[in-house]
Amino acid sequence: MTAPTITPLPAAPVRSDAPADFATKADAFAAALANFVTETNESAAFVDERAADADSRATDADASADAAAQAATDAALARDAAQNVANFKGAWSALSGPLNLPATVLHAGQIWSLLNDLPDVTVSEPGVTGDWAVMGGIDASQTANFQASRNASYWLGSSLTVTLPDTTVAPPTGTFVRLTKALSAEPVIQAGAGPAVIQTRIGSDTSLTFDLNAEIVLIFNGTDWEV
Repeated sequence: MTAPTITPLPAAPVRSDAPADFATKADAFAAALANFVTETNESAAFVDERAADADSRATDADASADAAAQAATDAALARDAAQNVANFKGAWSALSGPLNLPATVLHAGQIWSLLNDLPDVTVSEPGVTGDWAVMGGIDASQTANFQASRNASYWLGSSLTVTLPDTTVAPPTGTFVRLTKALSAEPVIQAGAGPAVIQTRIGSDTSLTFDLNAEIVLIFNGTDWEV
């Protein structure tokens, strides 16, 4: 759409004009005012429309940028997933001998990525040594008493007892155990062998009852487990 134009107003009368010229200019100026107002309103409306168009285009551009960013994220996730599948070596417990980068394994319900070449994979347990980084993945479903592994997630299907990892030799600070449960279940979380206890906002103990319908994460702070 072509931008509307505003017709210039004729010369306005001034006091120094002769009476006849003053009257002629005043008549012409007054006669032009109505058209000037109309054209000015049309021009203002045109500017408003173009501003709305610009705002709409900016919104579309933002949406396109978000979509492009999401597509890039999805592509990166797909790439990582493809690499993990290509490098997947199976269950850690079934492996023996040397294991070199790149490699991923399944252990304690989690997918782990190898950080260092190993001369003997059996002496480097995921979640126990620093040779592995947890990649997430599967939650291990449990319905009977068990001892949790370090840096693993579990869904608790009954009112069982979960024993936390051994802290006789302190695990790395930040080691975690993530727990969710069935609505009707009230599992007991028990501190494992070693000096560590379980700290909460209301105190510390060697065990607690998991009776909240929420996910909880127990994190080793270097001394004890924090909820």
